Amino acid sequence: MKKLLGIILTLTMTTALCTEVFAAAESNSMFSDLSDEKYTWARPYIEEMAAEGYINGYEDDTYRPDNEVTRLETIVLFARAMGAVRSENEEALAYAIEKYEDVVNDLNLNFGDEEIAYMLYRGVLSEDDLTTYLSSSKANRAMPRQEAAAIITKALCGEEDAKAEVLTDMEYTDTKLIDPDYTQYVFYASEMGIMNGMDDGSFSPDSSVLRSQIAVMLYRAVNKINLYIESPYIAEIDYDKNNITIVDLEGEEVVVGYDDDTKFFLNGELSTEDNFVADTTATLTYINDRTAFVDMQEIVPDNTYRAVYQGSTANSEGTSVTFKEADSDSTMTYQLASRVNLYNEDGSTALLRNFALGSYVEFDVANDKIIRMSQLKKDSFIQQAIVESLDIEDDLYLTISHSNEEYDGLKFKLNDDVVVYKNNDIEDLSKIYKGDRVDITLEYGVVTKLVATSNNKTYEGTISEVNISSSSTIKVKIDDEIQTFDVLPDTAITANGEDATLYDLRVGDMVKITTESGAVLKIDTTTPTVSSNPITGVVEIVNTSKGFIKVDGEIIFCSDSATTIITSNGSTKAMKDIQVGTTVSIRGSLQNGAYTALLIIIED
Repeated sequence: MKKLLGIILTLTMTTALCTEVFAAAESNSMFSDLSDEKYTWARPYIEEMAAEGYINGYEDDTYRPDNEVTRLETIVLFARAMGAVRSENEEALAYAIEKYEDVVNDLNLNFGDEEIAYMLYRGVLSEDDLTTYLSSSKANRAMPRQEAAAIITKALCGEEDAKAEVLTDMEYTDTKLIDPDYTQYVFYASEMGIMNGMDDGSFSPDSSVLRSQIAVMLYRAVNKINLYIESPYIAEIDYDKNNITIVDLEGEEVVVGYDDDTKFFLNGELSTEDNFVADTTATLTYINDRTAFVDMQEIVPDNTYRAVYQGSTANSEGTSVTFKEADSDSTMTYQLASRVNLYNEDGSTALLRNFALGSYVEFDVANDKIIRMSQLKKDSFIQQAIVESLDIEDDLYLTISHSNEEYDGLKFKLNDDVVVYKNNDIEDLSKIYKGDRVDITLEYGVVTKLVATSNNKTYEGTISEVNISSSSTIKVKIDDEIQTFDVLPDTAITANGEDATLYDLRVGDMVKITTESGAVLKIDTTTPTVSSNPITGVVEIVNTSKGFIKVDGEIIFCSDSATTIITSNGSTKAMKDIQVGTTVSIRGSLQNGAYTALLIIIED
């Protein structure tokens, strides 16, 4: 009721203002070229629309009422009448520009990019309409009257009503000259009182719209559109009755209806009312006394916490809730938002008094206020998780991955007395590796028990690089691909059956690597049997298709799959990198008179 009263008052004030402007216009025009009596019919409308900021004159204080209006100018004017650049639509306009920036840029318009993007975003214009009205050959050409009728209909969100109209009898003397594609638009714009016929009783569909005429059409459309935008709190949505209950600034509830043509936007995307929820704020746009658009933002919390509920206190500023961290005495206090969603452990709606002291809860905080609080089970279990990392921050934390999105990526604090089992044996946390499969027991969201199972794998290949540092790695060629393994300080290493260290590993050695959940547990290397005389010389021929090179007159068989090829500084290479004239050192074996390379080192 208050909204309707506000609209009525606005109309009353507008009517009074127009009366005053019209009276003033008779004696003193704001444009120097409107004093002629032949413009008396249009002058008050021109000056009203100019005063409202919809249209402008020229730098010489003229309006030039007999100039033609272009298609682009017409669409921009009616987009503004729909509120395209109103401050209340700032968020919607930002979404529109982001979504349609490339489409509009391709039009290369002189102005009006924002208004066109807004019309596309609202679904008032389609991308096909851009071809019809705003192609390079049409945008700056005069707007025919029948096409103006289409734009007016779209701006009033009346296209569906117009297309549904079957009987379009009009009294214009030239009705037969109206393009059938525009007949229903002309009928609608005429029925709504926005467009009238010419003095001779014709509609004159192909005549160009003049600046004097567009001001009158725009004035009528602005008053018919009766644009009203508000951003109330949504208390309830009744999908069966097509009603939205809003809360006004005085805290009173008002029911607003919507229809099948109402467009709902969620986070800038066209949606349906089924995806909208109560207990949040939305922007409602009313056009022609109906709810045309509903824009809602999904509230994204700044932070989500899990803690132990310690109680609440009420004061003049609202209700404050205190929580304690599960494994410490640290507390935190937040105020409840004016509208907060509270849920029981089973997901049903709760009241604050349903939360028992000491209960475990999860709550979302946005703008330093709680917008959601849900009861959780004190004890919970997660099975079949994969260890992603154990990280030390202010404490020790476990991050997991999981096939269930509810758990995937979660990070948990580990209790000081956490119990760890690995492959059915009691272990300590040092034996938990990335890739381990774990079952987790939680109390107040803190890990109290880990039951881990190793994920063992064995890899075989040829060593292509050894990097010895504080974070040592070994690169191994396996089936034509290079894989890198992290080597731990306690990794067991053997070379040709003897205990060894990283310093004993050689590029070209055959290697067998045993991993546990990605961590290297064991490295076994074997130096291949090589000829008694390793070859060093200059490359004379390289034949990658047949797999050989010729060095100092000797044929050496090699391939990317069987031979490790590196530079003298350890960079991995392929046969195609061996150039004629370069010096190489070769280790290999002589079999049946043929020399097969196991390692080729290209000298830099």
